[in-house]
Amino acid sequence: EEIVSLVNEGDFETLRREKLGAALAEMTEELEKGAEQVINPVGDFKEIQAITVTGTKDKDTGTEYAVAVVLAQHADGKVQYTISFDTAMKCVGFYMK
Repeated sequence: EEIVSLVNEGDFETLRREKLGAALAEMTEELEKGAEQVINPVGDFKEIQAITVTGTKDKDTGTEYAVAVVLAQHADGKVQYTISFDTAMKCVGFYMK
């Protein structure tokens, strides 16, 4: 919920500094541009409608991750956020559609 809120508030600096893993933190500018392309057409964030969390393991490295799928209502549509976390709870994957 916190990451979805930061993205919708446009607070990518806090997101980068506090929530993202190192590799994703280096891509904050791209993340911001992508978020604008998905969020602008559907308007202002209204509420989170559903959250599903699952665990997964990278088959090549054995690294474990938690994946949260967040469905959010915006003024003119819905956005699905898929957020992956490492064991330190840093965001290491972020996708929106």
